[in-house]
Amino acid sequence: SVEEANESTRNGVRIGAFIGAFTVLVILWAGIHITSRVIATITAVNTSLRNMSEGEGILTNELKRPSNDEIGDLVESVNYLNYQLRILATTDLLTGMKNFAYFQEELDRRMHEYRRSNGESHLSIVLFDLDHFKQFNDTYGHIDGDALLVSFVKIVHENLRNNDLIARLGGDEFLLFLSASSNSSVSINV
Repeated sequence: SVEEANESTRNGVRIGAFIGAFTVLVILWAGIHITSRVIATITAVNTSLRNMSEGEGILTNELKRPSNDEIGDLVESVNYLNYQLRILATTDLLTGMKNFAYFQEELDRRMHEYRRSNGESHLSIVLFDLDHFKQFNDTYGHIDGDALLVSFVKIVHENLRNNDLIARLGGDEFLLFLSASSNSSVSINV
């Protein structure tokens, strides 16, 4: 009976050791798996941020949400802030229209499209200003000058086609992209 008790104890110790070793291996595997996912996620976010800091599509890039945990929430917050910064960086605050920074990015995109089409598409850019705007500002003041610019932009937007784009270069100077369309024209009477 002592022998049986010793044998039973040895079997219990073996089973306990096996369960303990198995548990340690499962915990170790889970730790390595979770750690590798976190490292991969942080590396992906870091790479995207580095690319954006080097100017690669800073106004258009968005980080990919890697997961639905705290890191994913952080990435979502960064994307929202990036969206807000993109709006501030590309929008003229007075008129609400696109600014010269946006125009430069759009010019790159449209020139790429034009080159890719081998001359089958058209690209027209119009640079214009408002005649006698400085005299208007000097006579009526800057507040009325700003109101004039806002009214002018509203009229222009009402008369543009879907693919046309106007951007404010500064002051009373504007740039206009006219998209190729065989059956339509742009006519703005102010």
